[in-house]
Amino acid sequence: MLKNIFSIVFCVYLVSVKAVYAQDTLKVVSLEYRPMVYTENGVQKGIGLDTLMEMARRANVKIDVEIIPWVRAVAMVKEGEVDGIFPAARTPERETYGIFMNRPLYISVYGIFVKKGNEFKYDDINSLAGKKIGIISGNLFGDAFEKSKKDGLFSVDENGHDVEQNFNKLISGRFDAFIVTSIVGVYTAKRMGILDKITLLPQPLNDGVPQFFFISKKSKITDKENIIRSMDNAFTEMIKDGTESKIDDK
Repeated sequence: MLKNIFSIVFCVYLVSVKAVYAQDTLKVVSLEYRPMVYTENGVQKGIGLDTLMEMARRANVKIDVEIIPWVRAVAMVKEGEVDGIFPAARTPERETYGIFMNRPLYISVYGIFVKKGNEFKYDDINSLAGKKIGIISGNLFGDAFEKSKKDGLFSVDENGHDVEQNFNKLISGRFDAFIVTSIVGVYTAKRMGILDKITLLPQPLNDGVPQFFFISKKSKITDKENIIRSMDNAFTEMIKDGTESKIDDK
């Protein structure tokens, strides 16, 4: 009799936990970063967004995404004011306050854009010596870039909050080069009608930086670790069945 009562109570508990897990909505922040994440006519779109939402659907996780300036987004997830963030580079500092997926959503290959006529040969990070570099505030480009910035090899303008603003500053001569994900830069320049005014240098900044989704350790959401692992499993399924490639192709 007691065994049957225990079994019933345990089953009810499992059902209730599953219901909470399924109904919790993660508040996730990102930045305007066409074609990875953006809003068009009031509708959120993008390669990265589609990938994240499909993972969440398969993992039975509800997600609500808000697109805001990147520095603010990072600060909010750090303090647990929102539950998650993407696409974000994985760093030791961020690992102190975030629970990361094992797999990155994609690899950002960063291109170096210059004003037409101001091209220079780029071989490695030392080729940027003495130059002024524009970046989107809060973007990270790997250890070599961060160390060189700290050592003063070049100066950095981090006051631009989006790609369009930085391209306008580049064209007006405010800095020597603008670094951004190559596909994002080309896509945005085409939309702005400035492809004839800029040049993407042949050599990328580096081999690329993995970009992740992670949940704040201060998030009040339940089962944070299990949600991240479920998202990992869902993404693995998407890669195996070709869904991830179809999203990229689209």
